[in-house]
Amino acid sequence: AIILTEVEILRCRFLATRVVERLGLAFDPEFNPTLRKEEDSERGWLATILYKLRTVPFAAARAEVELDLVPSNNEVLGSMDLVVDSFLDKLSITPLSRSLVIQIGFTSVDPLMSALVANTLAEQYVQQQVDVKIAANENANEWLNERIQKLRNKVQVSESLVESYRSRHDLVEDKASKISAQQLSEINSQVILAQASR
Repeated sequence: AIILTEVEILRCRFLATRVVERLGLAFDPEFNPTLRKEEDSERGWLATILYKLRTVPFAAARAEVELDLVPSNNEVLGSMDLVVDSFLDKLSITPLSRSLVIQIGFTSVDPLMSALVANTLAEQYVQQQVDVKIAANENANEWLNERIQKLRNKVQVSESLVESYRSRHDLVEDKASKISAQQLSEINSQVILAQASR
């Protein structure tokens, strides 16, 4: 069941969109049908050349550089659903039997593109898993910090009430009892934290 869940995550539109954006596939006529219609025009030809220069063969080195390609962002955003659909049609995710391994396959007219897309999908999947865990840890830390502050405030109020009681009833605190009161306060704080962690 866990493997099937991971397979569905690898097939999800969110992850596909991240790969499409990362590799600039919206500017490749193989993935963007709106560019295929203009393939013979200057813009389609130029977009294809710029895309190939951007991704092959130095994809890893050039992935960080954003090129301003010819089609406008509005045209690309308008066709993004079509690009993601085309991407998902070419993608195959297969769990290998009797193992925890998932095979990522991608079909493209260019074998280098197939390898690049499969590797980028795997990288984006791992990055998404890291992002989710970091977000969960940040949320837990935020909750714990708020809870610790509330408990700290409660201890301070309790200590203030004890001090007020002592002064109203003329109770004298000697050095030995102060140490035990301090120890008692620390133990009380630890008990409150232990109860809160349950």
